[in-house]
Amino acid sequence: MSETLRNHHDNQAKVINLLSKLEGFITQGQEFGLDVSIDIKAKLQNSLNTLQGDKLKIALIGGFSEGKTSIAAAWLGKIDPATMNISASESSNAVKIYDIDEQYQLIDTPGLYGYKEQVNTDAREIEKYKDITKKYVSEAHIILYVMNSKNPIKESHVEDLKWLFKDLNLLPRTVFVLSRFDEVADVEDELDYQDKFKIKEQNVKERLKSILSLNDQETNNLQIVAISANPFDEGVDYWMENRAEFEQLSHIKLLQNATSEIVKKSGGYTGLIEETRKSIISDILIKKIPEIEEQQLLMSKEMEKLNQFYELEIGALNLISKKIVNAKTNLRSNFNNYFADLVMQVQGTSIETIGEFLVREIGNEGSIISSRINEYFQNETNQINTSLNTQAINFNAEIDNIDTALGSLTKKGLNHLAKNIKLDGTTILAARNGLVSGGKLIGLNLKDALKFKPWGAINLAGSINKALPLIGIAVDAWDTWSQAKKQEEFQRAKKELVENLQTHQTEILKHIDADDFINNCFPIFNDLKDKIQEIKATHTEHELKTKSFASWRKEGMIIEGEFRSLS
Repeated sequence: MSETLRNHHDNQAKVINLLSKLEGFITQGQEFGLDVSIDIKAKLQNSLNTLQGDKLKIALIGGFSEGKTSIAAAWLGKIDPATMNISASESSNAVKIYDIDEQYQLIDTPGLYGYKEQVNTDAREIEKYKDITKKYVSEAHIILYVMNSKNPIKESHVEDLKWLFKDLNLLPRTVFVLSRFDEVADVEDELDYQDKFKIKEQNVKERLKSILSLNDQETNNLQIVAISANPFDEGVDYWMENRAEFEQLSHIKLLQNATSEIVKKSGGYTGLIEETRKSIISDILIKKIPEIEEQQLLMSKEMEKLNQFYELEIGALNLISKKIVNAKTNLRSNFNNYFADLVMQVQGTSIETIGEFLVREIGNEGSIISSRINEYFQNETNQINTSLNTQAINFNAEIDNIDTALGSLTKKGLNHLAKNIKLDGTTILAARNGLVSGGKLIGLNLKDALKFKPWGAINLAGSINKALPLIGIAVDAWDTWSQAKKQEEFQRAKKELVENLQTHQTEILKHIDADDFINNCFPIFNDLKDKIQEIKATHTEHELKTKSFASWRKEGMIIEGEFRSLS
């Protein structure tokens, strides 16, 4: 009996592990678009909850006088039913449920014919009984169908047999027990016992084959034993004192071996396993996974387009990056030459020619310098910004197209490329406005340099505006200052102007070499670069997901195979 219980626990653990695997498999499948109804998930969870504390359930079916309880006690190794520590947990006219030693649950049902013998029933009561019997007996791991050894299968039992073993499919977990076999054979004579048993066994097999329309394999698989729970009516007290003799004469070991084999093969979980395999696993493997595979294939094609798009975009951006490097080189060279020329011109001026220089090269409040600086920046940045703006607009359009294709393949797409990867509209608008406004965005307005900071608040206006009044005063005071004083004041103002020009040259070069030069001069560049890299990350993520899907699908085949091996 301990072997039967051990087999039950082993089988129980296998089924729990398998159902847990299936639950995890379904959960992971949702990442790939697997859609499983809430009812199926709930059913699977309920099955797991039930199995966690599932006792070994033994259903007894037979007439009132067949000694079912004594057989159950002997099978449990108790001999005396009074020692089984039975506590009735539920009972009715049809079924009695007993919990035994916290390990077993005994389901005692007289069978339909027994019920008919007990109660005068109409069709409605019989159907009610069937529902009760089906509920409890179908959950049993072992069915002990106890029969009278003299007349095992009566004609009145045929309907009941068909219902139990055809409709409810209980045959694989049933042992047919020929009770009180000492009344038809000499159980002390093993040869006589075997001869009589073979005759009875063959008789039962033929009757069941005929009634249940069994094939040869099903007939040969029938478990039939013959026992005597109280040989020669010696009584419980006698057999309690003579256990070895009891085991020999009762042949109870045959029943224990038969039940152990049944539990080892299916443990009463066959129905649950087969139903799960058909209703969940087959549905997933046969219907759901091919659909997901098709989606994965189509998605992979779109992702390959996305990867090709990435290669084109990163290639175009690399070309622009080289142009930006060249632009910085050109700006350095242009500004070095420009300011060197200004300094040289200042140093070559006299009191008589300084006014012409200021009008020609500086302008009112430095307007000419401001214009030249803007012009240099525009010449080097406008074309690049135009290319960036065009690439950004085309980028967004292509992302929209790919996202639309992906969105048709799965409810979630890839969390919507357009939403996550598209450039923000305000970024493109800012770049577009910059191209229109030109000098205001690209370059320096000397008058407003302290207010507007597109290139980092280069303060040209402040110091140049200081120089101009000084020179203006020197010119206006021509007639009032001495010649020496005029020259001294002029040289001082000219020196300050040179220093200011050199200071502004340095500031502009610092700006060109600053880390934020690209952000300031080409505000869309880094945003576009980041979004292009997100395409690569999305493609990489899809590749990993494709590998994960293949592993998930393989796991499903393994689980299905494990279910088949247990069913």
